[in-house]
Amino acid sequence: MGLVYYKGFDSQILYAEETAFGTGGTLAGTNRVGKVQGVTINMKNNHFKTGAMGEGRNIVSTAPGSFEVDGSIEWEVDDFTFMQYSIGKRAGSGTLIDPYELQELNNIGYAATDIKSLKLEVGSEGATDDAITLTGVVIKDLSITASVGEVLKASCSFVAKTVSTAASFTSYTASTTKVLTFVQGACTVGSDTCPVTNFTWKLDNSINTFGKLNSRFIEQPVTGMRLYTFSVTLRHNFDDTASVLSGKELRSLFLGSAAATSPATINHTASTVKLAITEGAATGDRVVSIDLENAYFESWSQPMKLDGGVIEVSVDGFGFAGLDDTGVKIPIRYYII
Repeated sequence: MGLVYYKGFDSQILYAEETAFGTGGTLAGTNRVGKVQGVTINMKNNHFKTGAMGEGRNIVSTAPGSFEVDGSIEWEVDDFTFMQYSIGKRAGSGTLIDPYELQELNNIGYAATDIKSLKLEVGSEGATDDAITLTGVVIKDLSITASVGEVLKASCSFVAKTVSTAASFTSYTASTTKVLTFVQGACTVGSDTCPVTNFTWKLDNSINTFGKLNSRFIEQPVTGMRLYTFSVTLRHNFDDTASVLSGKELRSLFLGSAAATSPATINHTASTVKLAITEGAATGDRVVSIDLENAYFESWSQPMKLDGGVIEVSVDGFGFAGLDDTGVKIPIRYYII
């Protein structure tokens, strides 16, 4: 009999919200990350290797050190619920007058005002099923990318406390929701829309992990400074329409202000940066807004080639926070018509 391999298309991932670090959480088939395209799990035993003078050139003993678990997930976006665990919490009811809001929270913990840790279960079907369950999972960062001609994509990396394995896993319930596409998207800086070809939005939680005596596993991680960054690429043009932001106008903002023709010496003008995705105006269509306030432009790239066709320019920047709403910072909000 030939070998029977576990395969990616026979695999799945589900999550559950923990009630304490490394414990609690009930997995359900509807707790999906999104249309997952890939999962990576990395584990290290960090063995100590010992030799000694008088005992030769070879290692003579070993002992396991701190156990490390981390990994990453890549998916196509059909929903934003899972993203709350990188930002804070989800509030709202998902309607026009009360949209879902992913609200910023500061600390990892288990009160209503804390970012929760997760249990992740990754299962693969086979003659004997194979499951890896990770507990004490904390999301380190989140990236969302919109590119012309593609679907909306996201990825995150995580750190975990420990793992366990089993020969069975929770049944997966497939989503009937279609993915979002950039055909429905637009990027706005201030009040003007950019005709962009690519937009990338990133959140880094600066997660700090700690070991402890009498255990191989990490303690509950601690958040560091939150950092939002973004990158915008557009075809270089000048369109002086009031509602359109051209490449030249964006370059002026990079230099410091809307009318800048050379680098500002002291202060730069802050902008709001938004990626809006609207499926339509019919019942069941989704409307999404990904927002940053107090955004500043950090770097500019303008490559030009003789045979390169239309010139494209790229600008990278950072934002202080999600858009303020009566004291609550909200980087992502969405609703269903």
